[in-house]
Amino acid sequence: MIQEKLNQLIETVSQSTDSDEIFNVKQEYQKRTGEIYVDDKSYENRMALFLEWYVLDRMTPEKNATPLETILEESKGNRTPEEMKMYQAFSDNISGIF
Repeated sequence: MIQEKLNQLIETVSQSTDSDEIFNVKQEYQKRTGEIYVDDKSYENRMALFLEWYVLDRMTPEKNATPLETILEESKGNRTPEEMKMYQAFSDNISGIF
């Protein structure tokens, strides 16, 4: 269920983002982590990690916020309470290496 909700969030962000920006952000990600090749065995996993990083962790220079934080701020009246609660739960999650 969580993965389904995360996929919905990624789809929402992807649909509201210009394809040129996604391309540029992907290049930024690849500079940090290495090239992502389509014929690589781990291609799908690396693309999933890219999308999660983009939505949950990458701060946009224009707004100094992640796409998730932007959705939380700008969509308060356009989303159901359940969606907003789920998005807030993703935002409140603390990631780290333990």
